[in-house]
Amino acid sequence: MKIENTNRLLLLDCLRGFALLGILISNIPIFSFPIYSDGIFQDGLAKFVKAFYHFFVTGKFFVLFSFVFGYGFSILLENIEAKGGNSTRIYFRRLLGLFVLGIIHAVFLFEGDILVSYSILGVFLYFVKDMESKWKKMILVTWILSLFAYGTIGIATYLSVSTSQEVMDTLSKEAITNHLGDFGQNVTQQLSDLVYVYPFILLFNVPTAAMMFVVGLWAGKRKVFATPEKIWNYFSGKKRYLILVGVLSNGLYVVSNLFPDHIWLGILPSFFLAFGGISFALLYVLALVYLISIRDFGESFLVKGVSRAGSMSLTNYLLQSILCSFLFDGWGLGWYATLHPGIVLCLTLPIYGVNVIFSSLWKQYFPQGPMEWLLRKWTYA
Repeated sequence: MKIENTNRLLLLDCLRGFALLGILISNIPIFSFPIYSDGIFQDGLAKFVKAFYHFFVTGKFFVLFSFVFGYGFSILLENIEAKGGNSTRIYFRRLLGLFVLGIIHAVFLFEGDILVSYSILGVFLYFVKDMESKWKKMILVTWILSLFAYGTIGIATYLSVSTSQEVMDTLSKEAITNHLGDFGQNVTQQLSDLVYVYPFILLFNVPTAAMMFVVGLWAGKRKVFATPEKIWNYFSGKKRYLILVGVLSNGLYVVSNLFPDHIWLGILPSFFLAFGGISFALLYVLALVYLISIRDFGESFLVKGVSRAGSMSLTNYLLQSILCSFLFDGWGLGWYATLHPGIVLCLTLPIYGVNVIFSSLWKQYFPQGPMEWLLRKWTYA
């Protein structure tokens, strides 16, 4: 018998599904090229693709993902309390399950995993859930931390440019050799990369994610997606300013990445991602609100497919890593460090297409994705 869960918010699932596409676009360069070099390809198209990433994608979609996590947290607590369950036990078992999945994911598939940091930040979210009077101050403080964190990354990037090119070339060659080797060599490289990647995640992701967790919690408690038209109307006169801030700040961030060896052009503009990431993320939310709630495209095949992928976000996030590892690592097709960045970017469409098709087929017969089912079984055991 076909089962369709009609209780989920279409807009929330669609937002989660759209964020999944952005996460894939953000992550695929790490799957396909060594993290120790600025890129094997340096032609005009490669630079354009890099600028595209930084302008439209970098620092935007994990912001959406973090917001949805906070929003979902408020729904989870509400459901637990409505059933009279032990919210503390259930919630922390869920975080522990995410943490373990994240460790497995980081070691065997993708060093840029976000599940570990999200599960740790989930502890923070639990202890601030009842401090509603302090949420605005928390949001401000974590945003300021993100501002300085992005600037610190800009400084670190500038300093790393002066590092011996010979050292960076050696690390890149080792990464290529291990990624094109057997599965054991892949894991060895994953562990080696984690030493470099996790400090970056702590700076780049954690402060902003903490901020958006609290914003999502606030929005969830007020059920803002229950009346999306109010969101659109609230920003009716503010969208032009969001576009202006987003274009200027993300443009400056692109400059910082095109000139990482310049003390002024490389360091100072990097701070602006704290403005650009949030402004574009909010514009993406407004675009989805417009399409689904204002233009009434909620019944379209594309929107339904994206929302079903979003309702299985954990499964699809891990599936993306499996597919990318198969495409680029030696145990699969072995395309690591061989494809032009433009081709790599284009590969995100068929990969995401697999997410959408698989989710649409799966949800015809099951109310939850396989990893969501597993996590739920562990959570309520």
